[in-house]
Amino acid sequence: MFFFIYKYKIIMLPIKKIYIDSRFKSADSRSDSDFYVTLPQNMLMPDGCGFYLDDISIPVSWYTIGKDINDRLYFRINGNEGANIGFETVGFAVVPEGNYSLVTLNGAIVDELNKHMVDFFVSDPNLKTDTIGIKTDEPISFEILTDAQLDSAGFSSTNSRSINKVLRNFTPKVNSNNSPYVSGYVDLVPIRNIYITSSGLGNFNTMSISGERAIVKKVPVTAGYGEMIHDQSVIGIDYLDCSKQTLSRLGFQLKDVFGNTINLNGQHWSFSIVFSRISEIM
Repeated sequence: MFFFIYKYKIIMLPIKKIYIDSRFKSADSRSDSDFYVTLPQNMLMPDGCGFYLDDISIPVSWYTIGKDINDRLYFRINGNEGANIGFETVGFAVVPEGNYSLVTLNGAIVDELNKHMVDFFVSDPNLKTDTIGIKTDEPISFEILTDAQLDSAGFSSTNSRSINKVLRNFTPKVNSNNSPYVSGYVDLVPIRNIYITSSGLGNFNTMSISGERAIVKKVPVTAGYGEMIHDQSVIGIDYLDCSKQTLSRLGFQLKDVFGNTINLNGQHWSFSIVFSRISEIM
């Protein structure tokens, strides 16, 4: 048993550290990045007890474009009446999930657009400015719709799964054969920080700018695709309160800044939960 002195009483800690690995998730878990574990025994944490996460290992195995996350590119295309091809097409292209470079992402976007308008578009990436380009020789005008334009175009801007944050496509612009589309600086690393949230652990005394109240750790992404993030505390000062909680079934999720669950594509991750007294109440 571990213990500490609290208001001149010896308070027993039922455990000092719990090692968690998503490979031991329960059968009803959704994935390795949204899972539950059932502890071998129930543990009642005493008053004045805190915890923090340490020894975190997370593989960078998510994709630049994630399915149902940021895979939709919304567009409007208008034909030139004078060329006897008058028409208007409003729709969206679904970019295949995957890890992309600037060139391959530009090619994938154009390929999906050309499924709607056969061979109208060609890709024109600019490696010097890290921008994506879309050109056409057809007598048409076209727009890559911003999120702000979606509602008026007949789509919902809520949970749109838009690719616009990757393309930095925030300013409406009408493009044509004389004025190609050029994206903003393409963000091929859309996840900068990982937010670990938990159910069954902590007293909801943290908050993100989006209103998430169950965050127990923010982990900066310090590794590239295919590598491993290792996050260790230099000193255990970032305690969160877990006073008077009974620990039994714990849930953990990996989320991005927008609250989307990060898809690790079947890869597992691990960490430790360290318990101790909270010094400021002594």
